Amino acid sequence: EIYNKILEIDNKEAGAYYAIAMILERKNKLSESIKYYELAIRYDKMYFDAYLYLADVYEKLNEFEKAEKNYKLAIEVNKENFWAYNNYGSFLEEHNKNELALENFKIALDNEPNHYLAFFNIAVVYKKMKKFGLAIENYRYSIEDNEYYPYSFLNLSIIYKELSQYNLAVQVISEGIVYNPDISVLYYNRAIFLVKEKENTKAIEDLQKVTKLSPSLIKYIKEDEDFSVLREYKKFNELFIKKDEIKN
Repeated sequence: EIYNKILEIDNKEAGAYYAIAMILERKNKLSESIKYYELAIRYDKMYFDAYLYLADVYEKLNEFEKAEKNYKLAIEVNKENFWAYNNYGSFLEEHNKNELALENFKIALDNEPNHYLAFFNIAVVYKKMKKFGLAIENYRYSIEDNEYYPYSFLNLSIIYKELSQYNLAVQVISEGIVYNPDISVLYYNRAIFLVKEKENTKAIEDLQKVTKLSPSLIKYIKEDEDFSVLREYKKFNELFIKKDEIKN
């Protein structure tokens, strides 16, 4: 209501159109938000955030050509902004344009050196390209810059798991848990690695923590083949398997 009053006073106020667009987007009225982002841009051709968020809305609506167009316009308007290149890089990575994605992530880093998210995204691309050494290196840079982003630890540990280096996987994800003790997916995956290391009692303890943090994951624990060996343990059955299932 307030922003509409502003537009009654000045119907060319780009900031008011942008603010309304953001509100509509948060209310998941994506198609309506597009109109207001475009009006913001009409009255301010240099409105960087409007291009960037408009690109994101188009991406959510699977209108990828329009999304890419607006990512490029955001970059054109502000060539020194980290988020323009980072977000466009993520868009490209999702569409398997990996080399071009890497170029954009590296430019993002030039604009904001040592940003954990750019290192993380670079690592994601290198992993897809099976350049595991470079992926590991960049996940470690990401962790060095921000220990409180749990997915760097998670993804790095999964690489070690895929390389059958289970001890290293446990080490990395355990460090992640120190900094992110409330993230259930870290305990879940450490339990998988611990089973590989034949530390089954510790794995069950981690799964107990998982259920306290995210009770909805119980059904996945019951079905996950990685934990089939744990069915031999009374504690696991008491925690996760119903009595009638045990009898059957």
